[in-house]
Amino acid sequence: MVDDTPGSRLWVASAGYGLISMGTPLKPYSATFSANHPDSVVRNATSEGETPIARQWWEAISGLSDLQYGGPRTIAELAGLSPNQPLLIVASETYLLALRNDVESALSQLNDPELLSIFSAGCKSFGDLSNHLIPYDARMQNVVGGALRSLNIRVAQKAILERRKSQATCSAFRQSITRLTRQLPELKRFHRLAMTDVQLKAYIEKEIAKTPSCSHTRLLRQLRDQGHACEQKRFAALFRDVQEHENGS
Repeated sequence: MVDDTPGSRLWVASAGYGLISMGTPLKPYSATFSANHPDSVVRNATSEGETPIARQWWEAISGLSDLQYGGPRTIAELAGLSPNQPLLIVASETYLLALRNDVESALSQLNDPELLSIFSAGCKSFGDLSNHLIPYDARMQNVVGGALRSLNIRVAQKAILERRKSQATCSAFRQSITRLTRQLPELKRFHRLAMTDVQLKAYIEKEIAKTPSCSHTRLLRQLRDQGHACEQKRFAALFRDVQEHENGS
């Protein structure tokens, strides 16, 4: 799972290629399950439809067999090849939801359910797989350092390095991480001011006029730094509306 952990192997769940090993040669591609991203495979779906579409995409791309390395194409197939080995899933909640059916199938391939552990910061529930979630949140950044974007892999790495292979079970990981989180301070709560759609669009129009190449993520971060609040998905949708209006005028 982690490069510097003896005996572990790392696989990547790619929205462009499916399941691939780290040594697989790839051509450049642009595809992601992340919502409101220019390269998202579900960007035109409604919020209610994004998860099913992402799962369908994963199932379709997992069926492709034209890669050179000849390895397993699904997480379930990977688990079936090593049913007695620990299987750690490290993913954002968005990716985790796309992989859900595959992960459920993978669990059925393992000889012991305790071999499956899922590291996904902030994910509170995952259906029948909820018991396999290792509970932690952004506070773990104080322990493992790095950026929030890499928090999941850093927490998984720390959990593995603190456990011998014989202890690499979901219960053992949960115990270790829970012990650490109990010692951490509460998350800081930011009291930001809400804005209406009209106010947000006016703000976006003004900033785009000043910097035409600016991205919605940069503008949202700037807005929040100024003490205002807006959910990411809502801001991205308003940003697209402003861009479409400007391009059509």
